[in-house]
Amino acid sequence: MILLLSEYEGEIYGLLEAFSFHKYGDLYKYRNLLVYVNRGAGSLNLAFRARQILDQNSVSVALLFGLAGDVTHRFEKGQFVSLKQVKLMNAKRPLFNPIDLRTLQGFTEAVGVTLLDEFDFDSDYLSLFGDIVDRESYLFARALCGDFGVVLRCISDGNEQEAIVRIKKEGFNYEHGKLLGVAESLMRADGDELYLEIVRYTGLLEEKTVLALKRFIQKNRLSFTMRQSLYRKIRKNTILQRKHAHFDDDKRGFQAIFVEKGVSLSDNVRKGFKAIYRVDEYLRYFHNLKDRSALLYAVKRGELLRKTPEGYTPEGGSGYSLLNAYNCLYDCSYCFLKGYFRSFNPVLFVNYEDFVSAIERILSSDKRRPLYFYAGTFSDSLALVGLDETLKRLVRYFLEIEDDVYLELRTKSDRISFLLDMKPSERLIVAFTLAPQKAVERYERLTPSLDRRLRAIKTLDDAGYRIGVRLDPIFTEMLDGYEPIVEFIESLKHLHSVELGFCRFEKKVYEKLQRKGFFANLEFRNGMYRTPSSDVKRAMNFFSKRLKNFYLSMEQV
Repeated sequence: MILLLSEYEGEIYGLLEAFSFHKYGDLYKYRNLLVYVNRGAGSLNLAFRARQILDQNSVSVALLFGLAGDVTHRFEKGQFVSLKQVKLMNAKRPLFNPIDLRTLQGFTEAVGVTLLDEFDFDSDYLSLFGDIVDRESYLFARALCGDFGVVLRCISDGNEQEAIVRIKKEGFNYEHGKLLGVAESLMRADGDELYLEIVRYTGLLEEKTVLALKRFIQKNRLSFTMRQSLYRKIRKNTILQRKHAHFDDDKRGFQAIFVEKGVSLSDNVRKGFKAIYRVDEYLRYFHNLKDRSALLYAVKRGELLRKTPEGYTPEGGSGYSLLNAYNCLYDCSYCFLKGYFRSFNPVLFVNYEDFVSAIERILSSDKRRPLYFYAGTFSDSLALVGLDETLKRLVRYFLEIEDDVYLELRTKSDRISFLLDMKPSERLIVAFTLAPQKAVERYERLTPSLDRRLRAIKTLDDAGYRIGVRLDPIFTEMLDGYEPIVEFIESLKHLHSVELGFCRFEKKVYEKLQRKGFFANLEFRNGMYRTPSSDVKRAMNFFSKRLKNFYLSMEQV
């Protein structure tokens, strides 16, 4: 059974007139299509009734359809959008973490914001959190509790108060055939187990395409695991089709900054942003902001340093990651942070004195040497350096420590100018993650090119800085592309270490990356999903013949 829901009858009157429905209580039924109209009773009632219908009927797909306001000014009126994520807000305050949704192919994907109480008509503010606004999507998605559900919206206005009043009075006309087509496609899928599976996991609706895919699966007798891999490839993240770009300006693409209470910012940081918002605590906004819409400045509470796993440091010593920032400016498809956090907006923690106190406690309690501290484990240390002075102050602090203690800056950035104004130290290591240019273009969107990184390394090497090279993850399908990188490494005068690493993800992170179509063929080994052993062996043979010294990161073999 297919279930279609809407808040108002006027939103789907074209569909109601197209089929010969029979009325059963508050439900309309035509063959294997059930329709529920909430008649303006509100989002909570719609969610409650949706859950009741799902519990009382064998529903394979639930589709919520209705009108929505565009807060980004990038959609056309009458355009259909399929929500990939939805969030709940009360006025200007986000309430809960977002919910991810499956989308239908053939429609533009969008992030939705469901507003409670009165509408907020500040579209500039709402566009930091989503693309469209409505009143029902979030609670509908919450009511499904994991059942297959889709939210399809038709853009009726630009979130103007006058337009909403007019639409309520006069209605809104759109191309009803599109909604009919979606309903008919879903009805065709219902009852055919494999056909339905393809629709649910790929979002494909075009009948010829689905039937061709079904024949391919049956002909090749693909197992469930093989089919899932195929579906992930079909839904592969559109990041891979984007032209590689690079962030040359720290603030480009960010519309605003959110500043936690008690944090003060310099005029230089404030300059260039359209808006500055003061908030009581950053976390709720961090989880709900739309990707790459804002920067956040906050005070880090609780854990300031995190012990690194065994095998993380080059000599097997003790190590700690500085949690002075979350996320970065770049958009690497394999980044574990994409699964670790709900948002990909950078957070900069500015409480320098608290970090120094935490470091001094570790220096007193952990007597193992050498002792390493890492900046850039949960961000990119140099990519964010122009946005806050905290990291620069921490670098200067470490240079004053006269012990077998090291600070490593981990980066893909070529923003090294502040280092050239300082005196190099044996205790400061600048570690660059490198990959073949083909991998940079395919997987490391917005990062500097390989050539730009090599030039930055050469400049620092000539200036006397100790250089770390991190080949992590190694792209085993591109081993030939590492030849010039290896030659470059051998030419460095102040090489500190070379680390080799392979893909490794915890289960929850890996599942999120799989849903986007990445790294479908990893194998579970040593407690994590990793590059297959055969590929690791082949890569190790390649690098063992070419590099004099290197160390393996986190028990790779």
